[in-house]
Amino acid sequence: MEKRTLFIVDDEFEGRSALESVIRKYTPFELIGEANSKETAIVGITDLRPDIVLLDINLGDGTGFDVLKELQYLPKVIFVTAYDEFALKAFKFNAVDYVLKPFDPLEVVEAINRAAYQVPVHTGNQPESVLKDQGPNLFHKIVLPSQSGFEVVELKNVVAIQSENNYSVFHLLSGEQKVVTRTLKYYDEILSEHNFFRCHQTNLINLNHIKKYIKGEGGEIEMINHLTFSVSRRKKEELLDYLNQIFHK
Repeated sequence: MEKRTLFIVDDEFEGRSALESVIRKYTPFELIGEANSKETAIVGITDLRPDIVLLDINLGDGTGFDVLKELQYLPKVIFVTAYDEFALKAFKFNAVDYVLKPFDPLEVVEAINRAAYQVPVHTGNQPESVLKDQGPNLFHKIVLPSQSGFEVVELKNVVAIQSENNYSVFHLLSGEQKVVTRTLKYYDEILSEHNFFRCHQTNLINLNHIKKYIKGEGGEIEMINHLTFSVSRRKKEELLDYLNQIFHK
């Protein structure tokens, strides 16, 4: 395999220097350029076409997201930033990974290796076209905030999300439960296009993990982990239409 090339975007010299040190000491890949602003990042990435970009979010004259929107060539992206609140948005931009500052060098090396060996490079006329072509499969992770930071969870491992007042409880395939300080409405808005269905005001289910429907006024849905969730009367028809399609009944 040919040597991968990397490009660093960070508006602070210390940040660029720290990443450069990690790359040169711990990876076999080639650092071909750096940028300290949105504008210089766009020019550098466009001219050099690196395989992987380590990208900060706050760049002074814009953001890392602004850089990606302007590019006509979309490399693999690893966000390296001090701002954990943008993790979800980063994965919507198909980021390979999201590393928080101050970072452990091992985290950066692992992220670079994942980008180099596991994720294909995307090219196209505009990043937006690439993102659109990827469809629902693009957004395959979700970031769950916690007191100590955040946890990244694969959407395929989420069976259902249940409302508990202003909290949301994530039920995972492993049997774990994750309590998050965000409302179910918030997750309904961002997951409704990714095979999650709000079958009741108190729950949001992953349609990929339905085991069976139990008849009733609204009925109930049993999931593959044997949890059951109520279906509201007004959502019943829509849900059954979906089940009829996938089970050809």
